[in-house]
Amino acid sequence: MVEPFSFYATCPRYLEDLLRTEIEHFGAHDIKVLPSGVSFSGTIEIGYTVCLWSRIANRVFLILATAEGIDTKEAFITFIEGIPFHEHVSETGTIWIESSIVNGFLNNSVYASQLTKDIIADSFMRRFHVRPSVDNEKPDLRLRLSLRKDHCSLSIDLAGESLHRRGYRKEAGPATLKENVAAAILLRAHWPSIAQSGGPCVDPMCGTGTLLIEAGLIAGDVAPGLFRDSFGFFTWRGHNPEVWKRLVSEAKERRALGEARVPQLVGFDSDPQAVAAAQMNSTAAGFAGKIIIEQRSIEDAEPPEGKPGLVVTNPPYGVRLMPSTRTGTEGLSAIYSSLGNTLTTRFGGYRAAIITGDEELAFQTGLKAFKVNRLYNGSIPCILALFDIFTEEKRAHVRSEIVQHREKKEVSLSPHAEMLRNRLKRNARLLKGWLSREGITCYRLYDADIPEYSAAIDIYEGMNRRTLDTERYAVVQEYAAPQEIDPHKALHRFEEIITVTGLVTGIESGHIIRKTRMKQRGKSQYEKLDQRGVYTEITEGGLHFLVNFTDYLDTGIFLDHRTTRKLIMDEARGRHFLNLFGYTGTATVYAAKGGALTTTTVDTSSTYLEWARKNLERNGIPEAGHLFINADAMEFLSHDTRQYGLIFCDPPTFSNSKDRTTTFDVQRDHAALIRLAVSRLSQDGVLIFSTNLKKFSLKESEIGPCLVEDITALTIPKDFERNQKIHRCYKITRERS
Repeated sequence: MVEPFSFYATCPRYLEDLLRTEIEHFGAHDIKVLPSGVSFSGTIEIGYTVCLWSRIANRVFLILATAEGIDTKEAFITFIEGIPFHEHVSETGTIWIESSIVNGFLNNSVYASQLTKDIIADSFMRRFHVRPSVDNEKPDLRLRLSLRKDHCSLSIDLAGESLHRRGYRKEAGPATLKENVAAAILLRAHWPSIAQSGGPCVDPMCGTGTLLIEAGLIAGDVAPGLFRDSFGFFTWRGHNPEVWKRLVSEAKERRALGEARVPQLVGFDSDPQAVAAAQMNSTAAGFAGKIIIEQRSIEDAEPPEGKPGLVVTNPPYGVRLMPSTRTGTEGLSAIYSSLGNTLTTRFGGYRAAIITGDEELAFQTGLKAFKVNRLYNGSIPCILALFDIFTEEKRAHVRSEIVQHREKKEVSLSPHAEMLRNRLKRNARLLKGWLSREGITCYRLYDADIPEYSAAIDIYEGMNRRTLDTERYAVVQEYAAPQEIDPHKALHRFEEIITVTGLVTGIESGHIIRKTRMKQRGKSQYEKLDQRGVYTEITEGGLHFLVNFTDYLDTGIFLDHRTTRKLIMDEARGRHFLNLFGYTGTATVYAAKGGALTTTTVDTSSTYLEWARKNLERNGIPEAGHLFINADAMEFLSHDTRQYGLIFCDPPTFSNSKDRTTTFDVQRDHAALIRLAVSRLSQDGVLIFSTNLKKFSLKESEIGPCLVEDITALTIPKDFERNQKIHRCYKITRERS
């Protein structure tokens, strides 16, 4: 094999971004985020480095060969026979093959592994008159076969066994965190920067000590692979021991230098067996006497002297340790309540990170999370809640600031502005329960409810892509005032909207984005306004999207299509999906996650198509099977010959795009557009057509023999119910012959 090699590293779900950051730091190239993993290329040194240093990865695979069109047994045999296995294992060596099959012509992973083994054995018999043996415990060459539809790949497992098994854990508890999940929790909580500043790490329910040990490894710059006595590549014929020896030597030097940088690490647990296990594990990890473990209850846990740091813990949450039924959670609620009380009264100034499999239990602490991440601990879906615990002085200061802020604002509010404030508070109160139940963090708070204040106010919560901090924004879009309104009066009203928005939401003025929405002409919906290039990552329905608040009139996601996107996800499984006027590909992400066989996103803007690619990437969706076409939608439909099971079409109200020879007017041209789209539907296909033109009238008589269902009422989310004309939406199918 010739460098650079192609690799694929796996990781627990929702940790792909952390793994990508690691692999970028290691110097890899061609990095792509995939579901539960990251692909990349580099030298064998890069592959070894990931095995030695990754805190997040489960396994690292070196890809031997890939091929498309593997849809028959004959093609499969030819593909496997073309790989020179004698370069990777000797004729007297041992092999083991694990298979992953998804919609391939082989539908049994055990049979696929057996067939692959037989083909390899036959090739050795022809060459050496002897066949390698099978060993599922410690083979000389562990292989992974992947067959996705007709795409096949065969890889070497460089790790040998999951990298989360560091090698220091001598004793495990009944609900122990996996080591790489523990490391991810610490990274999400910004432990590296806290440790660098000298802040301690405290676990008030430390169990067998995994979180504290991983905290020590991160703070001390210790490679997690140093504790392992074997890797899969040790017995691989292509192994370069000199490169590995050099990497290990460098890692040992870094560990020696980092030893002095490890801050205080303190753990408590009420179970004496857990305390003994934690002490044994910390000694095995090289932290004897450096990680202090004491037997104490939650109520007696206290921070060490000195500056505040991070308190991180994995309390019981009704899985493995206790029944998970609602009636059996009273004891758990008491634990979380006691934890919250201890943190509030004794850990002022600390950041807290709590992982739990039950989101409601996190609320029992009485603390307000500033950020919530989803992750898996093994097969258990969990949340990681992050809190900043104020000192009593800080709480008093904040309360004082709030009172002063309110008093100041109350003095300056006009009677009309006071009415606006009451309306925003009322809307927020009515939406609160629904937002919490649905997990919605980006929504419309106000939409010209009061005639004097003609604006829309959207609230966004997301992660700043530059600082990685969770932040809240308000986008205030003023509808342009009629010409007869005094411009000075209109400006004053807009300023009052900004003031009241900050007062009610608590969002700082720098995060209140001002925009004026004129009546659309041409491409005004998409015209560039600025060039800051600052993106925020938001979450909707468990999916991740990039939005931009400053550079364009629209942010990159249409909140009123939230329910429509969910409908697309529900309709997409097993279908080929076409997204016309695709914009930033949010509907494409939903379709892909809903199980679409393929997706095609069409838009005239290369900028938005690249944005769409990034949205798919943020959700771990591989680019294979997902096309992005830079074209006018009607021109595309006129020349495209493929059939689609699901089409989403959300055209602009008006467009004079440079890619069109004529203008596009949705009222004038929608019938022709729909006819073209329907012609591309499969026999049982569905077209979802949406428009934001308030006075839109569907020309059913001109769109041909179709079945049309007006689903507008079903697609308007609760936060847009005040404006029933926000969009019109139709479900269109071909008439059955």
